[in-house]
Formats: sequence, structure tokens, C-alpha cells
Amino acid sequence: MTNGKDIVLKHFGDIVSSFGKDGTTTQKKTNNSHFQKDSFDFFQLVKNWSKIIGNQIAKETIPLKLQRGNLTILARHAIYAQQLSFLETQMIDAISKEFKQLKGKIDRVTFQVNGSFFSIKQSSSLLPPEAEPKSTSKFNKYSPEYKEAKRRSDEIFCDINDEQIRDSIKSIFVQMTLENR
Repeated sequence: MTNGKDIVLKHFGDIVSSFGKDGTTTQKKTNNSHFQKDSFDFFQLVKNWSKIIGNQIAKETIPLKLQRGNLTILARHAIYAQQLSFLETQMIDAISKEFKQLKGKIDRVTFQVNGSFFSIKQSSSLLPPEAEPKSTSKFNKYSPEYKEAKRRSDEIFCDINDEQIRDSIKSIFVQMTLENR
């Protein structure tokens, strides 16, 4: 039973497969009962975050999840989380203004702090593969740990159809796995 504030989120594989090679989204019709008229594409919130919150703050924060009326935002440092908590009402209003389907669906904003996420985010490039310089991996691809992380990423992300997106996500997974060991 829902309280009227629940947002139906799309499955990750369906969202990823809806992106074309040029980065634009294509609408995909589905008979899946999880998709309702009032479903919300959370990735659009992430994509438009800098437009809603401003470029400077968007470099230090990112929406993490929206669940049962609670929007969780990931922040680089506790000071950003604290300062933004004072602007909770203004943030909710700005999000509701940009996404009309969220009006009245966000009751509160909470924060999680993880500086390492932003370090990885800054080090990764959004350039197309042909424009990216060849990177030298700091991980030994012949080590047992690397091979295991690579094998696990192949199993987990095998259902993503777009090869470029799948390879990027697998690479991030392997890096995160090896850095957190």
C-alpha cells in the first residue's frame, strides 16, 4: 500500500538501454506493471542537478535516491550537507518547479557524506572514447583480485545492451572493488 508519496522508479537496465549512442533518451513502451503513468526517471534529476541547485553546489553534491518521500543527497563533505540542510525547503521547491510530477512527493531531504565518490567522479572523463587519452591503469590486470573483480562485473552487468555504457560501468565497478579492498 502506498501513501501517495511513493515514486515508481525504473529498472536500471531499462534506463540504460533507453539511452542512444548520442546520449539522448528514447522512449520505450513496456507492458511491465512496475511502470505507471506517474513514474519518475530519477536519472533526469541527476542530469539536471546543476540546473536546479547551481553549478558550484552540483560539483559537491549529487542526488542519490528518492524513497518514500525522502530525497537522499550525496555530499563531498559534511559542511556542504550541513549548509544545504538549512535550504531544504528551497531545494524541494526548486526540484518541484523543474519536475512537476514531484510536487508534493518530497517531504524531506537527508544527506550522506562520501568524499571518495567525488574524487573518482572528477578523475573520470565524459569525453567520447575516441577523444579520451589512453589511460595507464594503476591496477595489475593479471592479479587474482583484478581478475575476480572483472569476472564479477561481467556477471553483474551482462544485461546492459549498450557496449560503451556497459564497459564504463564495469570499469567503475572494478576500480571501486579494488580500491575498497
